Amino acid sequence: MFFSISTIRNLLVILYLTINAVMDAKYQKIPLYFSVGFFIPAIAIRIITKTLTISSIIPCILPGIITLLLAILFSKHIGIGDGIILLTLGFFLDYNLLASSILLSLFICFIFSLFMLVIKKLPREATIPFIPFLSIGSCLSLILNQL
Repeated sequence: MFFSISTIRNLLVILYLTINAVMDAKYQKIPLYFSVGFFIPAIAIRIITKTLTISSIIPCILPGIITLLLAILFSKHIGIGDGIILLTLGFFLDYNLLASSILLSLFICFIFSLFMLVIKKLPREATIPFIPFLSIGSCLSLILNQL
């Protein structure tokens, strides 16, 4: 049985995000070597699908670059790991899929945070790991994209 490139890409993205979501939730750390390991198949998929062009890559990696810059400026609020994950995702996903993943993730994170604040289980100053929400939002986005 053969899988399409799109299916392989989706499975790699889900695996990558799930493992990083667990690491982020449990340790609040993202292993860099793991992202480098997934960066290689992301590039390979771009080469196979002939989408490794500057015009297709720049919009996809821009969210990761911006997040990395924000993480450097506001290190207590945004983690560098979030930027690294978004940068790697930018090589896996096209711009529309990446944008919908990020927007869904932010919405889910907002609803969760609001709920936790309302029931007073979360102090206002608390930090919340973002990668678990990015994992959920990306999985939903990948599923909705297949419909």
